[in-house]
Amino acid sequence: MTPGAVDRVDVVTFEWTPRLARGGSGLGVVRSSLPEHEQARWCDELVTRVSVPPGDSEPSTCYLRFGDRAVLLHRTPVQDQLNRGSTRTTALIGPRSVLTLDRAIALRPDTEPDECDGPYESYPGEWAGASDDDDLLASLAKGHRDKAITLVAGLLNGVPAEGYAIRAGNADPRVLLWVASRCVPAEAWTFSTRESSTTAAGLPMLVFATGQQPRSSFGSQRPWLDLSRPLPERPDTVAAATRRVDDVLTGRSRTVPLPQTQAPPQIQPQPRLQTRLQPQPPRQRRPAPEQEAVAHRPRTWRPGPYALRLFLLFAWSAVFIVLLALAGQVRP
Repeated sequence: MTPGAVDRVDVVTFEWTPRLARGGSGLGVVRSSLPEHEQARWCDELVTRVSVPPGDSEPSTCYLRFGDRAVLLHRTPVQDQLNRGSTRTTALIGPRSVLTLDRAIALRPDTEPDECDGPYESYPGEWAGASDDDDLLASLAKGHRDKAITLVAGLLNGVPAEGYAIRAGNADPRVLLWVASRCVPAEAWTFSTRESSTTAAGLPMLVFATGQQPRSSFGSQRPWLDLSRPLPERPDTVAAATRRVDDVLTGRSRTVPLPQTQAPPQIQPQPRLQTRLQPQPPRQRRPAPEQEAVAHRPRTWRPGPYALRLFLLFAWSAVFIVLLALAGQVRP
């Protein structure tokens, strides 16, 4: 970006051209408000995402982030000059504070913004006119409550490094993203509303897939969420997802609640203190069991074995002395 252009939003249009800057023909830049020294860099960053997925005839949007910059792609299938299937993609490149996740979700893929050149100091008015407001997205989301609960339940467990491939059926991905972004923290989300391949490099975090789940080991690295089939999650996770989705759909909560890792400690009520005006009954002290037994035990003296031996010794000694005395008195 040019020095001082902190909030500048540039516009780049990709389309089939017979003369690419690097030679040959194909999908390339046909219009750009970027400074010349930045065009090559952003072309390399976006070359894998500016094309409509192969075999897909529906428009789509894609939201990417590169450091403090964000890119919002509006991809439309068209016919090239040789009447072949091609793509016209208009990209907004600007600060994340301007190209927010909410604005990326609100952009309607089936309504292409008016032709605009830029650069802009804020979000282009032509793109704002091709977007849906919160009230419309909320009303559309009420018809997909079960799928939104399944998506939120999966996201409550965290997003793996490979991201998720999501099968949404007939639900508008933007509607599901709108609900989910208000139920779980979404500061770092990137997404694509339509991708036929989930194994390509550089895919966003959340990809709404139109193709079949690959069977190769490489393709299986990105977990799949089929929103038509409730996930076998823990009952508490499903209950939490249900509460959050219902709060958003009923309007009770339009803000992102912070997840609580643990329940707050319960404060036990303190016992009411006795005042001086309330006399307390005297406490009766009971004697210990041993003291009670001793108090009622009769005290009788019984000689021990050693004392009994001494007594017998003295008795025999006395008898022996008496016999000696009698023997001395008897004379022949």
